[in-house]
Amino acid sequence: MADHPSKGLMVSNMDLHKIIDPVLRPTYIANRRSFNTVVIDPGHGGHDSGTRNRISREADINLSVAKKLRDRLKGMGYQVVMTRDTDNFITLQDRVRIANRHSNAIFISIHFNDGGPSARGWKPSRWPLRALPPPCPATSARTPSRATPRTA
Repeated sequence: MADHPSKGLMVSNMDLHKIIDPVLRPTYIANRRSFNTVVIDPGHGGHDSGTRNRISREADINLSVAKKLRDRLKGMGYQVVMTRDTDNFITLQDRVRIANRHSNAIFISIHFNDGGPSARGWKPSRWPLRALPPPCPATSARTPSRATPRTA
């Protein structure tokens, strides 16, 4: 996605069809399942600050946005689990373990990129479906995924 000076906001066809459209029109997703829990992962934390600039650390911004999202989702009636709610370091493996403890849930990881002063727009990312663990019945415990988290 890019903010072009004369053409305005530009979105690739793949981003439109694979990321934006399913969010705006979830009824178009084949075999979709309902969920009642959202696991929010504010990226980085503790000694891992993420990207930095003169006034902020990515870990702090991620946590601030995650807390706002948490409060909004709770207000809508969702159960919300945070991988961290303070400035502490959580390993990628522990983030996966936290997420896999909850069946009937979606996982949202919050990160911000630093593209320099001329950067504009946003970059959505998603896990390909083949990397997700298979769905499990809501009544059984979720088994840990064999998928390994990827880092950018």
